[in-house]
Amino acid sequence: MTEKKTDQLNFYATPIETIDRFNSFEHDYKKIYKSKASRSAIGALVLELGMDVGEKEMQEKLKNQKND
Repeated sequence: MTEKKTDQLNFYATPIETIDRFNSFEHDYKKIYKSKASRSAIGALVLELGMDVGEKEMQEKLKNQKND
């Protein structure tokens, strides 16, 4: 893993620096994604986040219907 901080984007970065950061992130992601356990954990997290988003949307729709 590189020592560079890739979690904060520098808006004034040159295109080459931006590409380097993306490549390092992609490399780290592929390393994590290779193990089966992390794939299922990532899938569960995505599913949970998706459910949270869907739940919030439904609550907003219900509020809008009550206001009408």
